[in-house]
Amino acid sequence: MKTILEEFIDASLKNHEEPARKGTPKGHQIGVSKVKLHAALLTTLFSHDMVQAAEAAGVSYGLLRKWKTEEGFKRVCQDILDNIHEAAIWPAILQLSNPLEINRQLRSKDFNPAEIKCTIDVNPFADARFYSESLRKQICQKLPLRVKGLDPVLILPVYKLINYLFVEWDRPRGNLDEKEIKSILNKGINTVVMKTLETCSANEYEKRKALWLMSILQAD
Repeated sequence: MKTILEEFIDASLKNHEEPARKGTPKGHQIGVSKVKLHAALLTTLFSHDMVQAAEAAGVSYGLLRKWKTEEGFKRVCQDILDNIHEAAIWPAILQLSNPLEINRQLRSKDFNPAEIKCTIDVNPFADARFYSESLRKQICQKLPLRVKGLDPVLILPVYKLINYLFVEWDRPRGNLDEKEIKSILNKGINTVVMKTLETCSANEYEKRKALWLMSILQAD
């Protein structure tokens, strides 16, 4: 099974069209080759040193070093970083858990919040320890923003993913530390819980969800 970064790289290379000089005015940029794009993907998303990245991309260390000084190459790297979250990371996060199964248990006549487990499949993030510093920082900044207004059934997998990533990374990255990120996620869940319990019109399903979320937070 490939990780989300491996799949993103494969898709980026597969969909890339080699630039053509024909018809392009002299002095104008014609885009990057597939080999150059591959090098940009590897150096942007992973923490491998330049020797490893060059070898994986099939180019020399000297050539990769030269590329990294070029403004065009830097723009390609920034575009990759800007697109990776929406194109690959966030969609993968939304697939982490099985909300249908959780909702089935919430509606069950044998409802017991302690027996409803929120488990996640971390295989798509198996190479997280090799994420680049820039990618780690981006994840730390964007995840708390994306969970606002999200169904708490989906926030919990994000919370568990943060725990997994911080273990893989040894320490938090970015402008937010681990405690701050967890506090943001907790606040999002608690807000929904309290609103549900305080609303007299809340149906039985919403009340069960609130009780289940409370049991999860207390356990953590």
